[in-house]
Amino acid sequence: MGYSATELEDSLKKMGYEQGSRNRKRTYNLLSMTSYKVNEENFPIVSLESINNLTKSKNIVGFKLTIDLSTIPWKTLV
Repeated sequence: MGYSATELEDSLKKMGYEQGSRNRKRTYNLLSMTSYKVNEENFPIVSLESINNLTKSKNIVGFKLTIDLSTIPWKTLV
């Protein structure tokens, strides 16, 4: 899909999947691949800084954001 083998190998090594390791031999079936058009209009830009600006204490160190993708335009890649 346009990625170089070297880039993929480097990324896998950075994630702890050394060449020849057992985890690299696992296989899965790809059922589908979907691409979503993400922009400021349909996907909010949220950061720790913007959340901490809402409070006086500024002590929020993490957050979880759940987004419903069903209303965002998409296309099937696979």
